[in-house]
Order: sequence, then C-alpha cells, then structure tokens
Amino acid sequence: MDTDIGRKLDKGNEYLGEIKGDTSALPDMKKGIENLNVKFDSSLIEQKGYNQEMREHNQWMKEHLIKMDEYNKEHNQRLEKILEKLAEKFGKDKVDDNV
Repeated sequence: MDTDIGRKLDKGNEYLGEIKGDTSALPDMKKGIENLNVKFDSSLIEQKGYNQEMREHNQWMKEHLIKMDEYNKEHNQRLEKILEKLAEKFGKDKVDDNV
C-alpha cells in the first residue's frame, strides 16, 4: 500500500512539474495581451476622432447641398425669365421649335 501511495505521489509530482512548465509562459502572454490592449485602445481613440471628422464633414455636405438646391432654384427661375423674354421677343412658336 505504501508503494501505491508513493507511486501516486510521484505521478502527482510529474503532473505538477508539467503544469508549472505550461504556466511559465503566462506572464509573457499577459504582457503580450496588455500590449495588444494598448494598441487597440489607441486605435479606438483614433477611430473616434475620425468618426467625429466624418460627422462634421457630413453636416457640412448637408448644409452645402441645401445651399446648392436654393441656388439652383434661383438660377432656374432666372433662366425661365430669360426664356419667357425670348419667347415674347421672338414669338413663342419659334422658341418652342428650337427647344
């Protein structure tokens, strides 16, 4: 019976040695994960800045589009007035034929 216990203790010590060997890489793995977290956090900060720039740009584009729509309406109205004056001056039939 003592032999059986001794054999089991020897086997247990072998397992502990293997576990110790397997876990010896954990500090290096932890350092690597911490480095990845720092890089990831840096990327997140950069992405947040980029997202803010894009929101500002999109807002500018929206405002610019509204201004361009207003300008185009005014421009089209001026063109319509010119066409009306041409129609009055040269006769409606001649203008319609050329359009």
